[in-house]
Amino acid sequence: AEGNGSQCGFCTPGWVMNMYALLENNSSPTAEEVERNFDGNLCRCTGYRPILTSFGEFAEGGKCCGTSASLPMPSAMLVYEPAPLHFTDAATGEEYYRPLEMTDLLAAQAAAFAAKKQVQFLCANTGAGVVKYLTQDPQRADTVFIDLNLLSTLSTCTSDSSGLTLGSTVPLAKVIDELEQEGSKAFHEYAEHIKRVACVQIRSVGSWAGNVMLCRESYLKHGYSYFTSDVVLVLATAGANVHVVIDGGAPRILDVLTLIKTPGEVLVLSVHIPKAQEGSLVRTFKLMKRNVFAHAIVNLGVHLTFNTNATVKSARVILGGATSTIILAGKTSTSLFGKALNQATLDSAAAALIRDIDVAPSASQLQSLEYKKTVATGFLFKVFLAAQNDLPTGFASALEHFTPADARPVSSGVHDYNVYPDEVPVSTWAIKQEAHIQASGEATYASDQHVGAWFAHIVISEKSNAKLVGLDAQAALSMPGVKD
Repeated sequence: AEGNGSQCGFCTPGWVMNMYALLENNSSPTAEEVERNFDGNLCRCTGYRPILTSFGEFAEGGKCCGTSASLPMPSAMLVYEPAPLHFTDAATGEEYYRPLEMTDLLAAQAAAFAAKKQVQFLCANTGAGVVKYLTQDPQRADTVFIDLNLLSTLSTCTSDSSGLTLGSTVPLAKVIDELEQEGSKAFHEYAEHIKRVACVQIRSVGSWAGNVMLCRESYLKHGYSYFTSDVVLVLATAGANVHVVIDGGAPRILDVLTLIKTPGEVLVLSVHIPKAQEGSLVRTFKLMKRNVFAHAIVNLGVHLTFNTNATVKSARVILGGATSTIILAGKTSTSLFGKALNQATLDSAAAALIRDIDVAPSASQLQSLEYKKTVATGFLFKVFLAAQNDLPTGFASALEHFTPADARPVSSGVHDYNVYPDEVPVSTWAIKQEAHIQASGEATYASDQHVGAWFAHIVISEKSNAKLVGLDAQAALSMPGVKD
């Protein structure tokens, strides 16, 4: 409020709560951490400069650093004991269940099957923000939504010598933490890629399984555009196995690309991400419109192991964006087997990658297929560069991330309020009277009144520099909802 970070104030409580959450986890964040934490907040008024400057005072070296205090939890939340829930919308046939035990879940699923309704499992439901771009008809009528958040068996994380196992409701932010804690180069590569999925807020609640199942939904349902999931790409590159239950049957283990194409009502239980073999080369890439919070235009994952003579022992190349779906690029993988990563192998692998794309090319018209082919082969070239012990001058920079997902430079700017001494107090900046209630969430807006509202629409004159001599509103008044 005191830093002029609020104008209309509609978005301000979201910024404040996001900053509070950051300070609850880190009382002395760096300036980079403060700015990175806001990659999902939007403001249409300020241009962000005063907001970031204000919150930057809580970073190391700022005048507010270390001054934040935790607020006590509301008493109702402290004594709240969750209970199973079930709601029904008679108008649409939709139902909502919140089970506390797996037996409750199975009972809800059985009731849905008996009623011949489709089931959709929910964690944070962040996919609702993506579905609207994939289809105009999400087909939600007669759907039974089952909320998995309170099922503790689906939220566990375990690590052993074979790899990392994650329950299906583990959020993406936790996945990143677990991968980074494990410490291997391959797991670090996976974590860096997932940091480019969505934004801080969505990764904090959205689960990895929800992202995978959205990709599956877009593949199986008619009328959907395909969702090129980066989580699917990472899991496929890692050779991960997903533990699932299909149509209420016995648990099964599927690789993630098979899962995407498997019909039926699927409940994801967990995923096991195996550790990469010592000496493996693992790289993932993503071309996107923005640094974060954007879907992949092209993504590629490569996982190679080597023989003692430096030839490729096994190869797994995963490709998305340039193809109609995410695929195992079989021709490319085969072209690498038993070969040294030299120029001749690169030439044959690049040609094989083009053939893999041509089998099922992307039909998207947003970018040309030739452009996507060029990007994909460029990514493959980077893999070959990464395999070299010594690179010629001018090539090493190709392996550098242009802007790492979590290392965007801190923004800067200068405030100039144009104070004119002859006009004081006019032109002198002052804290807005409503700024504090906007920042505290106490300000109310039209949508807070819960009453019918009038909406105006500007009609542009078809004549310029003309005098209005009359107004014929008959056509407008005949439209539904228009009042005089």
